[in-house]
Amino acid sequence: MSLKGTGHKDINFDLMAQNGDGVYIPCMPSITMARKLAKGDIQNFGARPCVSDITLDAYLDELSDLDITTDMNGNILKGRG
Repeated sequence: MSLKGTGHKDINFDLMAQNGDGVYIPCMPSITMARKLAKGDIQNFGARPCVSDITLDAYLDELSDLDITTDMNGNILKGRG
């Protein structure tokens, strides 16, 4: 994914899954939210967007046991790759 912002700020983010682990990518935000709710880390309830409740680091931590590598602007963030 490539993001282009104002002020010449470009971000390139790549995520590569191997060994069948790609099927877990779309469900990880739900798993992360369920864990946060179970621990009492979420105070706002009801139907609403939850994008501000999950950080990139929290999402990547959920992927850490899987064969998934992430890269931002050429720097490996997390993964086994």
